[in-house]
This record gives sequence, structure tokens and C-alpha cells, in this order.
Amino acid sequence: MNFDPHFFSAKTLAIVCAIAAFVVLGGKVFATTIDYAPPFKETSFYSTTISANNDLADIYYPKPSDLNSGNYSFPIVLLLQGALVDKSFYSDYASQVARYGFVVVVSEPFAPFALQSHFTP
Repeated sequence: MNFDPHFFSAKTLAIVCAIAAFVVLGGKVFATTIDYAPPFKETSFYSTTISANNDLADIYYPKPSDLNSGNYSFPIVLLLQGALVDKSFYSDYASQVARYGFVVVVSEPFAPFALQSHFTP
């Protein structure tokens, strides 16, 4: 008996798998609803200086009502802005990202070489 590997097309195989799954699950169909709303309603921020290089930075974080008593762990996101753009231009975006459960660090690196190149005679 010769078996042709191209006997079943991808579409036929997908249909057979779907029917098999339907039979195995007893005819029940399961669906999931995804909620894209941010889990945290409020955020807060504070300004600081990064001690390694004296760059200014704003740090945005989610602010649940039980932040001090709850057991929270948030991942950190570093947001790097474009050249010669103040970090304050990203405050709304950083707050929105923080509402999804991230600590967002927006630094303002000092770029002396980029500034000096504009003022050379």
C-alpha cells in the first residue's frame, strides 16, 4: 500500500482536526472574551535624578488603592524619547502604560555633543 503524503490538503486536515476536537469535547464550544481595559485606574509619578549619570527621570507607576498594604510586583519599562525632546512630552503615554501594570521610567539624557554641534561657527 503506497501512501501519498500530499493526499490530504492543509484545508482537509484542518477540517478533520476541528471535527475531532468537536467530538472529543462533547459538542461543547468554548470561547474567551478578552478585556483590553487597563487593570489600574490611577497612576502616579515622581521625578528623580539617576545617580550613575545625573540624568533627570520621571517614574510613573500604577496606584491601586491598597498599594502600601498589597503585595504587588510590577515590571519596569524604560521609555527612551527622541533627541532634543523633553521627557514631559511623554507623560500621558507613560501614564497610560503604567495603568496596565508597568513601572515606566522616562529619562532625559543630557546630550552635550548633539547640542554643541548646532553652535559651532
